[in-house]
Amino acid sequence: MRGFKLESIFCPCWSAYVEDSTHLFVGCDLAVVLWRKVAMWLEVDIPSFINVEAIFTWVDQLSTYRKLQEVVDTVCCTLLWILWDYRNAILFSDSVPKKSVLFDSVVDYSFDWFLNRNSSISISRNSWILNPSL
Repeated sequence: MRGFKLESIFCPCWSAYVEDSTHLFVGCDLAVVLWRKVAMWLEVDIPSFINVEAIFTWVDQLSTYRKLQEVVDTVCCTLLWILWDYRNAILFSDSVPKKSVLFDSVVDYSFDWFLNRNSSISISRNSWILNPSL
């Protein structure tokens, strides 16, 4: 494993399940909670995903207007990155962010990433926080 010695192959959040990409991104209780919060925030029905590929398939098949699809794509990618970063902080860092701030991180980072990817769209941070899909 590229020179890293891991103490365990179990989920670093709960230690009850063997960690793989499906567990980390869609199966872990932390991931499930964050996906639910994102669904409520965006006011979209997000299905239960069976794996990471299903996330991208779902986003690509959204039948909605372009801006919402771009918002959902950005937020989903951000959420995956936040989960990956949190997992790595648990395993490799002395400073682990609190679980309670992870959703706020999704909102903050996705705002910045959305604006950088879509310079022709104007949206304020406050509007983004309230509902970016409006």
